[in-house]
Amino acid sequence: MKDEVEFSCTSCGRCCHDLKLPLSVSEAKNWLERGGEIGVICDLMPWVDEPDPADKVSLRKKSLSFQARSGLLSVRVNPVLVAHYEGACPHLLSDFRCGQYDLRPLACRIYPAEVNPLQVLDPSSKLCPEDAWQSKDFIPLIDHGVRNAIEAMNELAALEVSAKANLCRLLSIKSAALANQGYVLHHFDRLTCMNALSELFELMLAGLLVPDQSDWSVITHRSETVDDLKSVGASFAHVHLKSPNQSLELPNLTYIGFEI
Repeated sequence: MKDEVEFSCTSCGRCCHDLKLPLSVSEAKNWLERGGEIGVICDLMPWVDEPDPADKVSLRKKSLSFQARSGLLSVRVNPVLVAHYEGACPHLLSDFRCGQYDLRPLACRIYPAEVNPLQVLDPSSKLCPEDAWQSKDFIPLIDHGVRNAIEAMNELAALEVSAKANLCRLLSIKSAALANQGYVLHHFDRLTCMNALSELFELMLAGLLVPDQSDWSVITHRSETVDDLKSVGASFAHVHLKSPNQSLELPNLTYIGFEI
């Protein structure tokens, strides 16, 4: 990412609506304590061979995921804790200022910069209006605070993989979408999430985190993917969507399938 990209926030509030905001484990606990809702987004990818040391993309995917299995298929699961809400963020004030500005998550501190250092910034993919990129009052998008937040978020994402795997176990999460084909959002009531996170922190403090031993089921809406999963002996569930990018509500989870 280029540090010389310039940007001027217009305080439009678009980035504070209808989001699934990535959180660290401690941020998830804080979000719940402040009255918010959290969930766990899961996707997975087949993982038969280790990547070439020069393959930075695959190495990053490995660093953010944990080893698991789906039937006879070796996979890596990428769990992402998120704050999820419809409409405005519960902390957004009427004048579009943040009511929890000093306590806002790292993802909020970074936006619209990219967390992934391998990702090229594309202003057209952001929720910010064109004025934000054309203002006369430009300031560097990547200042000292944003750079520190990016580094911290990437470090935590890698360090907390085992913790998130154990949180999946505590919440009995065993299903995920195939990477790039969709995602599964697992959601629970606030008390269930808080109890699971409290137990997780106890395990972390005691050094009792354990490797994943679950049999993960791949949820897919694509018939050709079902055939591929059958051929390799993977566990799967075939769901039917009326149209791509439509959500399907199942007990304690929402499945979103992407267009081909």
